Amino acid sequence: MLKARFTPILVCSFILMLSSAAQENHPEHTWDYSDAHGPNHWGDLTPEFAMCKNGHRQSPIDIRNPQRASIPPIRIDYKRSPLHIIDNGHTVMINYGTGSFIVVGNKKYQLQQFHFHRPSEEKINGKNFDMAVHLVHVDDFLVLSRHHRAAKT
Repeated sequence: MLKARFTPILVCSFILMLSSAAQENHPEHTWDYSDAHGPNHWGDLTPEFAMCKNGHRQSPIDIRNPQRASIPPIRIDYKRSPLHIIDNGHTVMINYGTGSFIVVGNKKYQLQQFHFHRPSEEKINGKNFDMAVHLVHVDDFLVLSRHHRAAKT
């Protein structure tokens, strides 16, 4: 009877121990959604963020007047993966193992990571949402160039 009571506790403790080993915390960050450090100022916060000042079509966006587009069906092929969880202070990011991808037309995009924003960065017709998830995919060219650079170093 005692063994039956403690087995679930031991299993849960073991799972928590394993999951915490795969997590990282990076609580310091230089940007947020406030007026002082918000989207209008991201490009000025650090040199690495300059694209936020000069770029186009990036988050946060407000989707208004969407138009239908004719695109090929999206084929999803996600596999099980160990998850590497990182809390960087403004989002929880989960790095995903290789082998999962989507295919759009004849182009393949590997799932690299997904992360959450609370509140959402995007708006639809001016309305914010409590949370959003971004699934980040990379095309084969980017994957191959990263492997090539890693092999050279």
